[in-house]
Amino acid sequence: MFSWVEVAGFTSLWLVAVLRAPQAIGHPQQRALWLAVTLIAFTTTLHQEPVTATLGEVVGDATVVVLVKHLCDVVASTAMLHFVLTAMGRRRHAPYLLSAGVGTMAVLAWINLAHAGEGSLATPELDLPLFYWAIFFGFHLVSNSCVVAVCLRYWRRADQGPLRWGLLTFGIGTLFACVLWVLFIAYVVTWVPAVLALTPLVTGIEELLQATGAALPAAPGIRRALTSRRDLWVLWPLWRHVTRTNPQVALVEPRFRLLHVLAPTRLVGLHLYRAVIEIRDAILILSDHVTPELVDRARAHVAGHHPPPPDVNAAVTACLLSGAPPPATAHGEPPRPGTALAAEMGGEDLRGEIDFLREVVAARRSAVVRTFTPRETGAVGTIGAAS
Repeated sequence: MFSWVEVAGFTSLWLVAVLRAPQAIGHPQQRALWLAVTLIAFTTTLHQEPVTATLGEVVGDATVVVLVKHLCDVVASTAMLHFVLTAMGRRRHAPYLLSAGVGTMAVLAWINLAHAGEGSLATPELDLPLFYWAIFFGFHLVSNSCVVAVCLRYWRRADQGPLRWGLLTFGIGTLFACVLWVLFIAYVVTWVPAVLALTPLVTGIEELLQATGAALPAAPGIRRALTSRRDLWVLWPLWRHVTRTNPQVALVEPRFRLLHVLAPTRLVGLHLYRAVIEIRDAILILSDHVTPELVDRARAHVAGHHPPPPDVNAAVTACLLSGAPPPATAHGEPPRPGTALAAEMGGEDLRGEIDFLREVVAARRSAVVRTFTPRETGAVGTIGAAS
């Protein structure tokens, strides 16, 4: 009945594991969480009946698959507890945790193989002794309870909001894992099939919450990556135009908009930074050839359209870009006094500069800029109206 919840749970875990892999592999602090999430998704997938049956046919002995599943479960619980302890700065407990995990795996494997029938590689799951299940479920219950205790104790102390709520959500998800192990213990003791009816629901909720908890700390990075791609897409027409008009400011002429925007996050950040620098360099060059009269005319023109205050400088800059002659047509004239005003418009930092240039891009498409005429001898449109 609730199998779809379980499928949604481990699908979410796989999705988080795949999306976080590039970032986590290069950062030791995140690698433990990524490994824990990946192992939980992997072991849950192993427990699906079609997967178990297929592996049994491939291996030739389904009971070996059962042993592998149990050992992978221990590894996943150990990795999850290791992540939580590492995140809370309790690295000194790692050797003890590793010893407990390896010791539990060795004991489980020894018990399983010792009770295997003649000619068998492992013991059928239903034939495993009760103390095997006591050790197996007991390890999971203790390790998961420690994860819950640490998460619920330290989540308020986290410096960053996403990490704080991620710890809380991950802890609550692991609490459902504790409920799951209690259900399994109850089933082994009573052998009542109805006890297992709730396990898909509990497993699904556990994994959905754990996936959410693992994804939340990455939310700021995902948001920054999406914002960088959006900003690069918006600034592209202006960047392409100024580098064509002033090729001396361009390291390499930008040609493929979609290719730049869909590049890896690190490259997108570099492209965006380069776009801002090269657009600003072009404005600096053009501002040397803007007369004070043109600046006053642009301000008067923009004021006549009554734009909102935040848009005034952006509209004036767009008008100046449409009216300033390029260096090639300036006939070697030296920079004119008082023309640095155009270069002074902009943000105080990179984020402010990006926001300002986005306003310039929007202004270039407006009727205010399209209707501006320099009315100055020798002034020709260079950057022009919006393309």
